[in-house]
Amino acid sequence: MPGQKLLPRDYLVGPGMWNLNARLGGTFGIGSRRPATAAGGSTERRFKLNFNIDITKVFNHLYTGNSAGNLSSPLFGQSTGVNNLFRETSNLRRVQFGTSFSF
Repeated sequence: MPGQKLLPRDYLVGPGMWNLNARLGGTFGIGSRRPATAAGGSTERRFKLNFNIDITKVFNHLYTGNSAGNLSSPLFGQSTGVNNLFRETSNLRRVQFGTSFSF
């Protein structure tokens, strides 16, 4: 439109995003040992108990939203919201514990 200021492409670049998730787990043998097979298999415990921890967003870094792009806005170039990376209702760290028992 005539009279409007035009900005070049990619004039405003949104903030960078990074994320670190982690999982830590361990398996413990319970019960008597199974005998080794003739093919030279290992001797394993009869039952196994597995514990694990899953952590999403280990460093709990806040992701700001894109900048306001309206030239006439007093907030031009400033972030006015929070970007929700996982499309969930919260942008916070999540820790989950789990266990499984195999026999």
